[in-house]
Amino acid sequence: MLLVEGEAGSGRSTLLGHAVSEAAGLTVRHAAADEFSPHFPLQVLQDALEDTGLATIDDVLSRVAGLTASGPVLLCVDDLQWADRTTILAWQRLSRLARSAPLLLVGAHRPAPHREDLPMLRRALAGAGAEVLTLGPLPETAVDTLVSTVVGTVVGTRVGACADTARLRALAARAGGNPRYLADVIDLAGPGTAETPGTPGLPPGLAERLEHRLAFLGAPTRRLLGTAALLGDRFSVADLAALTALPVTELLPMLDEARSTGLLAEQQTHLAFRHPILRDALAERVPAGARILLHRQAAHDLARAGSRPGVVCEQLLAALDPATPVADWIITWLLETGTALITANPAGAELLLRAALRSAPSSNPQDALAVLLAQALFHQGRTTETRSLAGPVLRATRDADVIAAMSWILTWADPTGREATDAAADVVRTSVLRRVLAAPDLSALGAQRLRATLARRLEDAGDHEGAVSIAAPVVESGSDPLAVAVGLGLGHDDTDIERALGLTTGITDPAASPVRRWLYRRRTARLTGPAAREAARDLLTEAERSGSAVAIDTARVISADLLYRHGDWDRALELLAATASLSPRDHHCRWGLKALITLHRGDIATAAREIGTDGTGEHLTLARALLAEQRGHPEEALAVLTAVPVAPALWRTALTRLRLTLTGDEIPADGPEDLPDDDPLTSAQHLENRALAHARRGDLAQARTAHNRAGELYLALGAQGELHRLDTRLKPYGVHRRRGPRRPGSGWPSLTPAEVSIAQLVAEGHTNADIAARLFVSRRTVEGHVSHVLAKLGLRSRVELARDAGRRSAERTAALAG
Repeated sequence: MLLVEGEAGSGRSTLLGHAVSEAAGLTVRHAAADEFSPHFPLQVLQDALEDTGLATIDDVLSRVAGLTASGPVLLCVDDLQWADRTTILAWQRLSRLARSAPLLLVGAHRPAPHREDLPMLRRALAGAGAEVLTLGPLPETAVDTLVSTVVGTVVGTRVGACADTARLRALAARAGGNPRYLADVIDLAGPGTAETPGTPGLPPGLAERLEHRLAFLGAPTRRLLGTAALLGDRFSVADLAALTALPVTELLPMLDEARSTGLLAEQQTHLAFRHPILRDALAERVPAGARILLHRQAAHDLARAGSRPGVVCEQLLAALDPATPVADWIITWLLETGTALITANPAGAELLLRAALRSAPSSNPQDALAVLLAQALFHQGRTTETRSLAGPVLRATRDADVIAAMSWILTWADPTGREATDAAADVVRTSVLRRVLAAPDLSALGAQRLRATLARRLEDAGDHEGAVSIAAPVVESGSDPLAVAVGLGLGHDDTDIERALGLTTGITDPAASPVRRWLYRRRTARLTGPAAREAARDLLTEAERSGSAVAIDTARVISADLLYRHGDWDRALELLAATASLSPRDHHCRWGLKALITLHRGDIATAAREIGTDGTGEHLTLARALLAEQRGHPEEALAVLTAVPVAPALWRTALTRLRLTLTGDEIPADGPEDLPDDDPLTSAQHLENRALAHARRGDLAQARTAHNRAGELYLALGAQGELHRLDTRLKPYGVHRRRGPRRPGSGWPSLTPAEVSIAQLVAEGHTNADIAARLFVSRRTVEGHVSHVLAKLGLRSRVELARDAGRRSAERTAALAG
C-alpha cells in the first residue's frame, strides 16, 4: 500500500504516470477522479477496473480478488480528494485485501478540497503499514540546476531569442519549488520566448495561467488571497482584517483552506505566500489603474487601523504618483509616525517625505518634514546630503525646535566633529546654539537635545569642563534618555558609560544607534587589554546591526587600530582591507595603519606607496616620520613630529628615540618596569630606548638585557624593520642580541602566537565562526590557521586537537607542581 500526497502541482500525477508506465509483470489498472466524481458512486473504480457493473463495495472486492488470482495487480487511483465517499470506503476495504493478496494499492491526493474522510483513510492506511510519501518543494539547488540545464541546452538560432537568464532565475526562485509553477515559468519566460529583458512584471500570459491554477479553491478564498496580495509576500492577519473589514472569525475558514492547500505558510506571527509568484500573479491580474487606487485605499485603511508604519509605507509607495499631490492625511501621518517609519524603512520614508515636501502647504509642516528627511538620509549613511539639506533649513527657519532637532542630526552626521566645513556647520556654531537655547518657544525635549548637542560640540572642541557643565541639567532631569546618555557619556566614570548604554537599549529613534556607537567608541578608548577588544567588538556589532556602510567601516578602522596596538597586525590588515566607505579622517587612519605595519615589517617601498603625499592624522604623520627615519633621515623624521604642538601618545616612544639619537638628550635608564602587556610594540620601543640609554652610560649588562627583551618582542611581532634598527643602534656599543633557537617545524613549539591562540579556542569548543568574531578575522582565515595547526601537530580533527591540548595542559600543570 502506498499513499502519495502533495499540494497542487507537486508532481503526484507525473510520478504515478511513470510508475504505471514502468510497471512490468503486473496487471495494471489506473484511473483518476475528477470534480464530477462525488456525484457518481464508485465510478472512478469502475473506470480503473474497466467494469461498469460494479455497484457495491463487495462487487469491487470480488473484481480485484479475481484479478489477483491470475497474478500480481497494480491498482492506482489519482486525485482521491475528488472521489465519492463510497470509493473512499472501498479503498479502506481494499487495503485489507492487499495484506494477503498480490495487490499493490497506490492512491494519491492533494489537500484541497478539504474533506473529513480522507484524513481518516490516511490514518487507517498508515496504521495498516502503508507507505505515505509526501512530495515537498524542489530544493533551491535543483531549481537552479534545472534552469541552468534548460538555458544551456538551447543552441543555434534560439539562443538569440532567450529571455534574460538572470530574470528567469529570479522568477524561478519565486515559484517556491513547485514543479508545475516552475514549468509555467520556463514555458513562458524561458529560452525561445519573446520576452524583452528588463521588462517589469510577469511575462505575458503567466499571470493568467497561474491564476487559473487556483481554480480548485473556493471563490471566497480566491478573493481573500487577491486582497492579501496587495500586502506583499508576507502579511499579518490584523492587516488583512483591516483591508477586508471582516472579523477574524470570518477570515479563519478561508485562511485555513489556503494553509491546508499549501498556498500560505506561517512565519512566526505572520502569514506568507509559499509561492511568491502566485502573489505576483494575483496582484498583476488587477488593472494597473485600479491597483493604484486599491493601494491608496489600503494605505488609508491600514493607517486608520494603526498598522505598522512600514506596512502603510509599502502601500503608499505602490500608489505613489509624482503628478498627484500628497493627501493631507498622509502628511499628518508622516509627522506622527516618521521616526518609527525611518527605523523600519529609511529609503521608503525618504521617497514619501520628498513627495510630501512638494505638497506641504506651509513652512511649518515643511520644516518638520525636512527634519524627518534629514533623519532618513542620515540613517542611510548619506551624511553629505544630510548636511546639504540641513543648511538651507537652518538658515531660513525661526522655529527653535527645528533648529534643535536639525542641529542634533548634524552633530551625529559628523561623528568626528572635524568634517563639517559647509554652510550647515556655520549655522550650528556654539554661539548660535547658546542663543537658541534661551529661546522662549523651545520645547522641553528640544532644550534637552540642544544641550546634549552643545555639550558634544564643546567636548569635540576640547572644552571638557564646559561640556560637562552644559550637560549637567540634562542628566539631572532625566527626561530624554538619549540626551541623558550623551551627558553621562562625557564623564570619566566607566559606570556612567554603562548606564548611558543601558538608557539607549530598546529605543527605536534612529538617533539611538549613532549615540550607542559614540558611547562604544568612548568606552573602547578608555579601556585596555581584553576589555578594550570586547568593547571594539560591541562597537562593530552595533555598526553592523543598524549603521550605514560608513559607520561599519569606521568601526572596522577603530578595531584595526586597537589590534595594531595589541600586535595583531594580520588581523588589523584584514579588517582594513574590508573597508571602503570611509570618511576622509578614517581614510587617513586606514592609510596610516597600513603604512605603519608595513614599515614595522621592513617593507619601505610598499609603505611609501601607502603613505602618498596627501592626508593628515596621527597614524599617517607617524608613518611619514618612520619612513624618513628608515631611509636614513632622522632629522626629517623629528621635524615631521615636532611640527605638531601637542604630540599624541602614539608618538612618544618615536620622539624619545629620535631625540636620543640626534640631540644626545639623556633619558632615565631605569624606566618603569610595568610596561603595557597589551601593547607589545610600545613595550619593545621603550626597551629599545632604555637599552641605548644604558649603553651610553656604559652599563652594557643592563643594555644587553633590555636589548634582548626588545628583540624578543620584535621577533614575535614580525617587526623586521624595528629589529634591524635595534641591532644597528646598539652595534657600535658592542651590544648584540642573543640569538634564540630556531622554531622547530612541528609540534606545539612550532606554532606561531596566532596559531596558539586559535588552537586554544578550538580546544575550548569554539566554532570557526565564533573564533573569527572574537579575533576580528574572516572565517576563511580561521580555517586556514586550523589547517596549519593540525598539520604541524600531526592531528586529523578538532577532537584530537582538544585532547592533545588537554594533555599538554595537564603535563604543564604537573611540571609546575613538581
